[in-house]
Amino acid sequence: MSFIGRDLVDWLLEHVEDLSDRKAARQYAAELLRAGLIRHVVSKLTFTEKCYYVFGDAVVGARGAADSTQNSGGTMKVEATTEVTYVGSPAPTGAHGNVVRPYAQPSAGPHQIADQTWPLVQ
Repeated sequence: MSFIGRDLVDWLLEHVEDLSDRKAARQYAAELLRAGLIRHVVSKLTFTEKCYYVFGDAVVGARGAADSTQNSGGTMKVEATTEVTYVGSPAPTGAHGNVVRPYAQPSAGPHQIADQTWPLVQ
């Protein structure tokens, strides 16, 4: 499961008492990245609120171990997906120069270009 840096900063501000502002929360998130507790989905080394992240292997492994001790004999199903959101970039093109259309997004109000998620073209 991935999350955007902005959501992490918001969560840190709400749940960590010693963080007084967004700058401090971003610095804390950058430390989490350096420590390997979170990873950038495309292996960037610096933290930004605009990019996507996943939890590091140590966090996922520890979480999986905790789940398996609580659910003895059970199995855990993990679904993994990869998607890339282009912010401020032109739409990616397919093999023949055709623009790849975004997945349909549920609309709760006016459509905004920032809400479009483009499929990963391989």
